[in-house]
Amino acid sequence: MKRLAMLVLLFMACRPVLCQQVVALVAPFDSSRTKSPQLGEKAAIILNLQIWQTLRIPPTADGRNSHGTVEWITFSDPPRSEADVRKLASAMADDPAMVLWGRAWHYGGGTVVEAFLLVRGQALDTSLSNNLWSVSLSPGRQLSVTAPRAEEEFAPVVIRGDLLAELEDPSGLKLYADQHGDQVKGTVGDAFRALVQAKDSAMVQLPDGAKGWVRLPNLSTSHSEVVDFTAGLIRIFRHDWPGAMELFAKVVNDPQTPAAVRVDAYLYIGLAADKMGRDSYPWMKKAYETNPYSKAVVQYLCMSRISDFNRLNPIDQRGGPGLGLLRSLHDITVVGASLFPVDDAWLNNVNEFVVKRLH
Repeated sequence: MKRLAMLVLLFMACRPVLCQQVVALVAPFDSSRTKSPQLGEKAAIILNLQIWQTLRIPPTADGRNSHGTVEWITFSDPPRSEADVRKLASAMADDPAMVLWGRAWHYGGGTVVEAFLLVRGQALDTSLSNNLWSVSLSPGRQLSVTAPRAEEEFAPVVIRGDLLAELEDPSGLKLYADQHGDQVKGTVGDAFRALVQAKDSAMVQLPDGAKGWVRLPNLSTSHSEVVDFTAGLIRIFRHDWPGAMELFAKVVNDPQTPAAVRVDAYLYIGLAADKMGRDSYPWMKKAYETNPYSKAVVQYLCMSRISDFNRLNPIDQRGGPGLGLLRSLHDITVVGASLFPVDDAWLNNVNEFVVKRLH
């Protein structure tokens, strides 16, 4: 594959020594069947800018020492399979945490986009991804889970044709002197960093220090679960728990969201709730009610019950509240055991946690 161009959009706020970078790569979508390769490139640009509009500095905790980046990159041959995507991601210097890719084709006056999101745990340090959520089993012993699914498949969405014409080339976006005036200072070029995000515009800074406003009219009217889910996952990896809950709530409330994507969104909401010291179980229960045959759902349910138990004071752990949580945890493992390999180490650790406290 031959690299032709790259656009890097950042929202950055971190101390260099402690900075955790979360990169989302939007690959050009495959539109080869339409005999119009630019169609897929333009569709990717739209999704890239929509995701970029959601980036913000996490308001609290260690997420403030992170920065988010959305990259859009043009190749002569867009990825057409998961293997292509993994190869592409591995070749990137920034090691993206996730890659959005897919297909695009003409439909009426618009463009249909079928999008997939590859989640790459190895791209982040263990505190953010490989051990996405950890709970204590005993002093010095932790139980952890990773992202519930390595690849998400979204429902097809339609992008209006006028948006494709409006944003044909992101590097050629006009840079305005102010948010509402008509004075144009130039174009943004291949990279820019957001300083202030507004609904349909953003104050940006170019690599040479020049500042101005980029206007992105009408983008917000065509959002889908593709954008909200991807942006929500960026916030999870940046420890922006309130922000993640906000975006994943949009995903679960969208009637067009596929069941599998909705389940994972419930799990991410529950994870964020737990990180904020709230009860995560209602969200995990919603995921379980939607798909009781998912190993990841059972694992997240177990994590929720253990976390709830650990938050109890010692008296309640030995009393009714603790016993209720342990029995609930036991029931979950009994029913869900068939989803795990025989003598699974993860499930055995959960059972050991229960047995030690019930006897």
